[in-house]
Amino acid sequence: MKTFSDDPFVAMPANRNPAYFFATLWAIIALSLASGAEVADPSTAAVALFQQGQAAYKSGDMQAALSAYRKAIALAPNFAGAHFNIGLVLHDRNLPAEALKSFLLARQLDPKLHAADLFVGIEQYTLHASAEAVDALRKAAKKSPSSKDSWLWLGKAHLALGQLRDAAASLEAARRLDPNDAHVLYNLGQTYAQLSQESYTSMYHKAPDSHLVDIVLAEAADAQKNFTEALFRYGKVLQRDPAAPGIHEAIGAIYFGQSKFAEAKAAFRSELGNDPNNAGALTRLGMILVHEQQYEAGIEHLQKSLSISPETSVAHLYLGRALLRLGNAQEALPHLMKASALDPSDAAVHYQLWQAHNKLGQKTKADAELKTFRQLSQMKRDRDQEKTAKWQRMEVPAALTDSGIETK
Repeated sequence: MKTFSDDPFVAMPANRNPAYFFATLWAIIALSLASGAEVADPSTAAVALFQQGQAAYKSGDMQAALSAYRKAIALAPNFAGAHFNIGLVLHDRNLPAEALKSFLLARQLDPKLHAADLFVGIEQYTLHASAEAVDALRKAAKKSPSSKDSWLWLGKAHLALGQLRDAAASLEAARRLDPNDAHVLYNLGQTYAQLSQESYTSMYHKAPDSHLVDIVLAEAADAQKNFTEALFRYGKVLQRDPAAPGIHEAIGAIYFGQSKFAEAKAAFRSELGNDPNNAGALTRLGMILVHEQQYEAGIEHLQKSLSISPETSVAHLYLGRALLRLGNAQEALPHLMKASALDPSDAAVHYQLWQAHNKLGQKTKADAELKTFRQLSQMKRDRDQEKTAKWQRMEVPAALTDSGIETK
């Protein structure tokens, strides 16, 4: 089967990630094979030089590639593929202004090529000419609507201009083409974060006394782990509306994270007084009760929580744990297995499964769970040590490392 790399006019970028790789492949195929006589009929000598450039490019010898492409152009000045590949070399060398000139010339020689527009737009974006980039990238997306990269870069250009809704539309188009692309998801997240902030700012100016302002500020403080400010803001909301949905639960979650279980229980119970079916409050209150060895009460809350939200791993874990403590290993086992299925990397689940299998006399299964528990625990210790070492390296004063003093 013929592959992209078998084509004589395909230059494979030596250091490009897959997203750029495929955009580049399609660009050069189109430039070399789909155009008029000025592109399709370079001299034999020019083609040979072009192929030399390809070989050098694939091997990572950018200087040799550049030299060969330029010699090809000297023989065939309208050889659009060679102009385009020069642009790729300059792009890889982080020379956007020079690369842009080559891509513009390639586009002039063959205006139908979406990839020429794509790379023109990329270089213009890099040079902070985002308005011009939008124009080029729109053309690229129109010519090839299945090109994820065209939509991604169009979204980035709109985002740079503050055109948030246009950015969201373009990035959503990219996500439909590749739902798992990290670059698409990151830029989409940035776009929606700015849209969210825009909405909040508008709300603050139009309704500064609204309780919703305090909720937004509380959630922002909570996310930044400024818990004192978050509790203050949530408290202001409750002063206006003691039954405000979810606010007592949010307060309880802060106390829960701080291991202030008495305060957390009070908050969760207040939430359940307003909304008896709040699964989050039921789960955390049940967890606290199990932790305090109030197993029957904990089981009651956790069972109700799971009747509302049956896919909550931690609720299954604590329910199984409570049943084990009451001697009901057979009843505990399905919940622990469900917790393992929902979160197989949780070492605590495998520890409880080890205990359950042991109590049921299932030695082989117990040994397997104990092995998994030890492996996951060791992996966590290794990660923690790596993080600690990383922070220690970051905190070594520059004066010590610069002086040659051993700091390990």
